[in-house]
Amino acid sequence: MKFKKNKKGISPLIATVLLIGFAISLAVLVYFWWGNVLREQAQKQLVEAPIICAEQVDLSVKETTCYNEVSASGDYFVLLYLENKGAAAIDDFRVRIIGSTSSVTVTIGDSLKKTQSKQTSVAYNKNTIGQVQEVIIEPIIIRGGKSTSCREQRVTLTNIPACPT
Repeated sequence: MKFKKNKKGISPLIATVLLIGFAISLAVLVYFWWGNVLREQAQKQLVEAPIICAEQVDLSVKETTCYNEVSASGDYFVLLYLENKGAAAIDDFRVRIIGSTSSVTVTIGDSLKKTQSKQTSVAYNKNTIGQVQEVIIEPIIIRGGKSTSCREQRVTLTNIPACPT
């Protein structure tokens, strides 16, 4: 029996094991690399939100904002005329109505695109709150799936007139 001493190449089994090992190693590298890329993007968006609030959010409330004094249906509301003068869209609003006896905070669920105006109303219970004395409107932006309240851009309204009937 004579053995070949100059054997060239590797067996198919070893080649298959090497290819599978190489593919698994490559998949693990891509998985960790892509995870880091996504994590960095999410952190960047979370850091950008306060900057966007400070530089690109500009909420304005028109003078015609009013509240209803008498309601036949028993529903009372504050009528707001909001205007976005900023370069960023406002995704939501938090409105706090302060009355003579207590206050209530409501998230409206409305958004304003940049340079858009909108009329909206916020309902309240006059028996609980009393006479409306102050309304605070705070814009909210959502970046990276997280909402950020732009407290430095909030608008406070006092001496709100009753709506004409």
